[in-house]
Amino acid sequence: MTAVSGQDGGRLRRAARRALVLGGLSTIGIALALGLGAPDPGAAERSYASALGLIAWSVAVTWLGEISRWQGARGAKRAAELGITAQERRLDSSDAASSDPAVLVLVDLERNLRLGRLTIGDYQALLRPRLADLAATRLARLGMPITSPAARSALGDSYALVDPARAQPVDRGAPGVSLDAVAELVSRLEELT
Repeated sequence: MTAVSGQDGGRLRRAARRALVLGGLSTIGIALALGLGAPDPGAAERSYASALGLIAWSVAVTWLGEISRWQGARGAKRAAELGITAQERRLDSSDAASSDPAVLVLVDLERNLRLGRLTIGDYQALLRPRLADLAATRLARLGMPITSPAARSALGDSYALVDPARAQPVDRGAPGVSLDAVAELVSRLEELT
């Protein structure tokens, strides 16, 4: 993970500084209370522990929030580099809330297509199994097992997308498969007679 810089880094440094000041003040307060003879040293220690816990919790929440915002910005930047619009990244909530199984299948397929474009790991885990099932079913109707040389020649270069012997990617974060390549595979499957 690269270092957080700019405005996010400044916000994190301010949160850390605030936590150190509050922790220091709490420490001075407990030292004075115990040194001057607090009526119940156990209560003073518990209060101090509670104060430090709240400070640590607030710092952790601040840091996690900033890191989450930073990661979201990185994801948006990566999507922009790949030409994926904000509209494509946003899932239509009315479709996601639908109880119609056909709509849910289409929403899931759309999500898998979008994610399969981003990284090869997402393609391998989400989209490839669907495409391989589609290809195997279509080829089986024509009497060709997906592992046969006839299937390899019928699909041409697109066979690499559904090849059962294909090795797992080494870098799962590498760019995924383009929609054009998926469209080419589907076109070839549709053309088979």
